[in-house]
Amino acid sequence: MAWMRPTPLSVTKARVAAVANEVKKDKIMEWLSENWVWVLFGGGFIAMHMFGHGGHGRGGHREEEKPAGKDGKPRPSKQGSDHQH
Repeated sequence: MAWMRPTPLSVTKARVAAVANEVKKDKIMEWLSENWVWVLFGGGFIAMHMFGHGGHGRGGHREEEKPAGKDGKPRPSKQGSDHQH
């Protein structure tokens, strides 16, 4: 079955592609080994912004912390005065 045998050109292209892929992986690994600290720092920065900053509480804020409305007066609370956390 001659039609199933790869041609020398297709074998050469496959070898060139394999070598190019290996070179690309080597360059990526070299870059990561030189810049791993920055990659770690960037990952931590992203994680802190996605999952919240440590020390900043979640949930109910005190009445004094509410931002002012357009007229400069504090906005009224949606909960009643007897609301507790």
